[in-house]
Amino acid sequence: MVSTIFACSKAPTQDSCNNSNYVTSPTSYTSSITSSMTSEIAYWTLGAVGNAIQVVAFIPQIMHMYKTKSGKGMSIKAYSTWATSDIMLLIYAIHIQDWIFMILTGSFAFFTCWIVFLLIKFKKSQSLPS
Repeated sequence: MVSTIFACSKAPTQDSCNNSNYVTSPTSYTSSITSSMTSEIAYWTLGAVGNAIQVVAFIPQIMHMYKTKSGKGMSIKAYSTWATSDIMLLIYAIHIQDWIFMILTGSFAFFTCWIVFLLIKFKKSQSLPS
């Protein structure tokens, strides 16, 4: 395609280059690539920062559960459902090979499964006679 672009840009008339799939000059081709790369970097950064915020948001809940040794008021059914959906979304993310989506859903699956584990653990320890 690059050779076609440069051949078109050197054509004596623009009639041979009217196809909208072709860029008519090397400069516009380069600026198109630069703009596209800048856009991709911006979106990737946005996804990475959003991912980090979502993952960090689990930490206070898990720390609270460890400190209180309780999951009082938290639903095992709800967290189990979230864990199941996160695992399903992780499988999808792996299939489409989207790294940000894989990291995000993998982190969600890990932390929601961890919370379910803690809820089960603390529920068993609270039901034992003292």
